[in-house]
Amino acid sequence: MPFTLSHAAAVLPAIRRNGTARWPLFPSALVAGSFAPDITYFADTVVPGAMEFGSFTHTLAGVLTVNVAIAAVLVAVWALLREPLVALLPVRVRGRVHAFVRGQRWTRASFD
Repeated sequence: MPFTLSHAAAVLPAIRRNGTARWPLFPSALVAGSFAPDITYFADTVVPGAMEFGSFTHTLAGVLTVNVAIAAVLVAVWALLREPLVALLPVRVRGRVHAFVRGQRWTRASFD
């Protein structure tokens, strides 16, 4: 089984270098969607028996139903936690990281 974080490499062609998507898609949704089928394997550490759903999340029916819901929850959590987590960073890197996660040019933001 491939390393779950490497699944994001499958969506890299759909994301520009500045962090925006090439089509009317959100990069965070693309990455969350690539992680969604394997989230049940991680959830098994908290919810016993969740790993059994892994066989369903890797089917077409799972991709069209459960994985969409899982990806939506992951994107919602990312949207809620993104700004507070960036605010906790040291001031010297906060501007670059904030620009990067907002899909702006982070190299220019580092000199502001």
